[in-house]
Amino acid sequence: MAELRCCFEKCLKGDEKRVRTDGSIRTYCYNLCWLAKRMDGFDENHFPSAEKVIQYMEENNVPLRRQQMSYSAMKVLWNAKGDYEESKKYGIPLTNVKHKITADYDKQERTERQNANWVDYGCLKKHTKELQNETIQLDKNRLWTKEEYARAQLAFILTFHLKYPIRRDLCSVQYNVPGSPNDLVGKEITFRKHKIMKKVPEFKFQLDRKMWRLLQLLRKQHAMRGITSGNILLNRFWRGMKPNAFTNWMKREMGKLESCKGKSVSCLGIRHSVITHRRRHDSTLHKRNEFTRCCMQSSTYTNDQYRVH
Repeated sequence: MAELRCCFEKCLKGDEKRVRTDGSIRTYCYNLCWLAKRMDGFDENHFPSAEKVIQYMEENNVPLRRQQMSYSAMKVLWNAKGDYEESKKYGIPLTNVKHKITADYDKQERTERQNANWVDYGCLKKHTKELQNETIQLDKNRLWTKEEYARAQLAFILTFHLKYPIRRDLCSVQYNVPGSPNDLVGKEITFRKHKIMKKVPEFKFQLDRKMWRLLQLLRKQHAMRGITSGNILLNRFWRGMKPNAFTNWMKREMGKLESCKGKSVSCLGIRHSVITHRRRHDSTLHKRNEFTRCCMQSSTYTNDQYRVH
């Protein structure tokens, strides 16, 4: 099987029309080897026709995800070999499988764990408004306590996520740091190129009036403690947070809210709640694609299972 994998790797890397990453080549090779191990007459010199592969998938009730990955790998393999007619034969089966997967997602319901930790969009919006009012009413000319600062920071995070339900990358955004794209002069937060959206060089999010006001209050607290640069979001020791620490911080602070007590709510839970709410109102494909890009992901299919049925 190792020789077969080397053969596939060599074939895919030899495709001059398409430059692929090592990760994608490994994924294709894995699926091709999976198929070769189960089908007769599939080796480095002989590849089965599209009809035989499709017949094998249907007769053995291969899971839809595996069918999708196998069809994609075979399509890429034939393209690399220059046989585009054979590659086209996988187009219709691949499309049909994708439609079936989408239909299955639409039928899925939240698990018990998801239901236990789920926070409704209306609750998130209510908490956000309460935290915003609480933060604005704080004395701006004195040092806030750690508890006050944490709640003010949570107000900014929730305000941002209700509009841009991105990943936990928000914790790594810096300002006034050499090489950092953020000067915050244009009231924008810029994220560097994300690993999931490799074709997009950077993400820019325009801060609205509320987000900008909350951010300025946080930065004033930074300045009063002698912090003039670094991470926008700080932990209780006034230091920047890494993604894992940010997740734990979010769970702790969200757990202090009335409707979130006893729940495990982090950026992921907030993200899915907002995406679920927003997806119901995205009627056109353009709106869905634009919203998907703002979520820093290539597809919103993975969030369909969080819908309320």
